[in-house]
Amino acid sequence: MTGRIADGDGEKIVGNIHFDPWIGIDAKIVTDHIAVLEGEVIYFDASESFHCDASGSLQDDLTYEWDLGDGSRQFLKSFGYVYDEPGVYKVRLHVSAPDPIDEDNGVLDDFATVYVTVSARGQPLKADAHPEEIYGDSGDHYHGDVGEPIQFYGLATGGVPDYTFEWNFGDGTTAVGQNPVHAYSEAGVYTVTLTVTDSEGNTATDTATVVIGTTEEQPSEGEVNISCIKGGFGIKATINNTLDEPVDWSIDVNVSGFGFILIGGHANGTIPAGTEETVSSGLLFGIGKIDIVVTADDVTKEATGFLLGPFVLGVKEA
Repeated sequence: MTGRIADGDGEKIVGNIHFDPWIGIDAKIVTDHIAVLEGEVIYFDASESFHCDASGSLQDDLTYEWDLGDGSRQFLKSFGYVYDEPGVYKVRLHVSAPDPIDEDNGVLDDFATVYVTVSARGQPLKADAHPEEIYGDSGDHYHGDVGEPIQFYGLATGGVPDYTFEWNFGDGTTAVGQNPVHAYSEAGVYTVTLTVTDSEGNTATDTATVVIGTTEEQPSEGEVNISCIKGGFGIKATINNTLDEPVDWSIDVNVSGFGFILIGGHANGTIPAGTEETVSSGLLFGIGKIDIVVTADDVTKEATGFLLGPFVLGVKEA
């Protein structure tokens, strides 16, 4: 892809610039099953993970480290595994490759995660529309803004795998699949219903609450929250100020290791009392791994990413 950069008045042109569509590393997990009965084998495969060097060429230099969620680790590209006990297991894949342009640590890495369930034979079928294993102790509450895609997660245990997952989002729309994405067109509180069917036709249901837009629960009085640090054209972050006075915010972006930032790198402003805003770093231009620091009042949140021309890719919150 090619493009040109102009200044804020749209006048100064800085040459013709070529942007590679993707440079870096990507981890991906493929399994033959995400749910089995006790004693059955699950096959894990990382063959679809890849590493592209600065020329855009695929490299055969990945190393693999698997955390299987039960204290066990594997270092193969693909393998079969049997869990000793029933439960829900978080499986995390870490892939890494040499990074010759990074003088600090010389390593590129990426992570992927799947959740697998192992059920005891004869265990009743159970559906979970807001799994504690993924969301912790946050209860059954999804939230977002009008028009914002929300990622839903479902789990099932018991019965006889494999499972099918059907969702009713409470706004007249439905979806089939374990982890669908849905956006609501109006603010409000919705009840989402998950129905799970096993291979023998048994069904189980569970519900969760979705809070959209202005009805979303606010932080406790007197808090400042920073959330949703995103990339794209520049850096964006959502800041919610529930104090009774304005707060100052800033976004600072610095190259980590080899690279440069030609345009941008610092932005700041003020958020009025009792206001939630999405703030932006403005235009960035450069190349290299970057460290991102977002500050509002005395609250700080950090993230990392990769700057490629005006695009910020792979933003991950610390």
